[in-house]
Amino acid sequence: MSLKNPLNERQQQAVVFGAGPVLVLAGAGAGKTRVLTQRVAYLVEQQKISPSRILVVTFTNKAAREMKDRLENLIGSYQVDKLWVGTFHAICARLLRQEIDLLGGYTRRFVIYDPDDQEKLMKTTLAQLDLDPSQHKPRTMLRKISALKNQGLMPSDYRRRALEFDEMTLARVYDAHQENLAKNNALDFDDLLLLTLQLLKRHPAIMQRYQSHFQFVLVDEYQDTNSVQFELVRLLAEPQNNIFVVGDVDQSIYSFRNADFQIILRFQQDYAGAAVIKLEENYRSTQPILAAANTLIDYNRDRFDKVLVSVRGEGESIRFHSAKNEYQEADYVLSQIRKLVDSGTHDYGDICVLYRTNAQSRLFEERLVQSNIPHQILGAFRFYERKEIKDLIAYLAVLYNPLDSLALRRILNTPKRGIGAKTLQALDLTAERDGISLWDVLNTPAVIAAQPKRAREPLQEFIKFFEPLRDFDPEYTRLDQLIETIYVKSGYRAELGKDEESFEEREAYVLSFLQAARDFIPSSPETLLGDFLQHLALISDVDSLKDENKLVRLMTVHAAKGLEFPVVFITGLEEGVFPHTRSMIAENEGDDGPIEEERRLMYVAMTRAQDLLYMSHARQRTVRGEPSYAQPSRFLEEIEDHLPGTVSESSLFDTHSDSRWEDVPVPDEREGLENLTAGERVYHPDFGRGVVDRVYASGARQIAIVLFEQGYGKRILDLRSAPLERV
Repeated sequence: MSLKNPLNERQQQAVVFGAGPVLVLAGAGAGKTRVLTQRVAYLVEQQKISPSRILVVTFTNKAAREMKDRLENLIGSYQVDKLWVGTFHAICARLLRQEIDLLGGYTRRFVIYDPDDQEKLMKTTLAQLDLDPSQHKPRTMLRKISALKNQGLMPSDYRRRALEFDEMTLARVYDAHQENLAKNNALDFDDLLLLTLQLLKRHPAIMQRYQSHFQFVLVDEYQDTNSVQFELVRLLAEPQNNIFVVGDVDQSIYSFRNADFQIILRFQQDYAGAAVIKLEENYRSTQPILAAANTLIDYNRDRFDKVLVSVRGEGESIRFHSAKNEYQEADYVLSQIRKLVDSGTHDYGDICVLYRTNAQSRLFEERLVQSNIPHQILGAFRFYERKEIKDLIAYLAVLYNPLDSLALRRILNTPKRGIGAKTLQALDLTAERDGISLWDVLNTPAVIAAQPKRAREPLQEFIKFFEPLRDFDPEYTRLDQLIETIYVKSGYRAELGKDEESFEEREAYVLSFLQAARDFIPSSPETLLGDFLQHLALISDVDSLKDENKLVRLMTVHAAKGLEFPVVFITGLEEGVFPHTRSMIAENEGDDGPIEEERRLMYVAMTRAQDLLYMSHARQRTVRGEPSYAQPSRFLEEIEDHLPGTVSESSLFDTHSDSRWEDVPVPDEREGLENLTAGERVYHPDFGRGVVDRVYASGARQIAIVLFEQGYGKRILDLRSAPLERV
């Protein structure tokens, strides 16, 4: 082949592979997109395969656009236009536009409902079935139905399996909801895949036509496929099985989206005689970064043996920092960013700060704002732009300044109280007519009495709710206590709790906001609320530069998948943070799968770095307003030989690089705690009394799962360092 950029030996082998199934194990930064595009160019230019007979499936629209752009440079836009290139959903939508009428109940002019449309229709479905939406939440029902569709189950399939009452109820809802979608000639995103699969299975002639049409099938990110996607690809590639898949099980991090990494692991079982080509030359990162990443991922059992080697050669060692607490961790990250930029070696746009969950972003955002460092949050709203945060700020604004009608309108029916738009419009008209504020209107009994009965009581309750809050005295009540009172007693927390899927994440933001209130220092106690609101306004008013090359990027590790940066900070490396608590609870219950996925997530984080990789953890982290000892992430222990110096298990708490902070005393291991057993009662200075649920080994550590009283729930503690005592 004549290539503008030569391929390495393994890449070349993959590109010119002949007929039959092949699995290309493409490690991070190994040039998988280049191999895919060159493979298509080879088939078109060298093998003279018509572009219209080549199917290329990607997982994101961005990947599809990038692939098309590269292919235009290789074979020209005329040839690219003939290719079937797109996401699973786009390919299936294209196929259904031609064939869906064969399924009956739909026409080719179908529409695709977005999540908001689906939720509205689900509310209609629940009303038709006389099901209480507070007991059968629309989003929850949609999530459950989505999971069924991603397993390839039609309503009739699931109905035959349903045995329990809840399952039979879900079967009724699924059946009725699909009927309602069909009545509207509408599909949701899952239907695009599921109905395409049904079409191929029910109509062998159609299936055979597409099988004979597609001579070659190429699939990107194969580790992220689910059972329906696997079946679609399998059917379309038969009987020639000229299937070329590219993926890396070590980067499978989307089980929450129903991805099944076992599919890539069993490729050689599904396709007898399949070739496997490993791309292990990495063009992105330096060798110290890859050496640590290789060591880490080798702890996973469910994977292919693969070792990445840097083409770029040696580089700078990984930086590791153990901070006293999360505040000093944020200060450390900021100081290193300043040092990199001031030295002239890097721009702000070279730098990315990663964390496990979005709620961890607040301290980094605040430090960057205070230092006038331009930045951007990718994959999420800025902390103070989140709806739940803006809503709580609006409550504080009304409490501080009742004349703030904009804030008052925001919270009058938030959470929902039955105060509709017509009522609010009538109140606004009264305020305008009488020349008074909306707050004064709400405090006029005659006006409230004139409102419709269904709105009258909620309006009275709203005003009544504010009465005790207006007596807020900062000498006796902390600001965080005031916000927590608003959060709970307004009904806002209960409203968030109605959406089980998003509640944990959204409450994490609220808890972080409460901590921001605890941390705030006013100019004087009397001006606490006003100063805090002014502080929030200044924090929120940040001019974002349009040029992304001048912005520090902040994002979760999930959002960073597919990206790369010269400098990467991985923060919050503590047990219960990264790896996440949920994975540790699953491990305690005998399921290692979630911990292995957390390790893959850490591997993805590390391999985003090109030149410099910083890792940090806090020895204390604030939990519900109280400092709590934080155990270093097991991932640090697993790569300890690659951290600065020789980091032993016992020295993880006091190892530093680049800067030093005051050490937090670590309690001596309690005599006899290594013999702790389930059922024993213990005491912890932060969490109080508790009962040991389980004790188990994690590497060289003895880990105890303790169920504490006073609402702290289960905590995972390292017996070497936790300040735990027998009762």
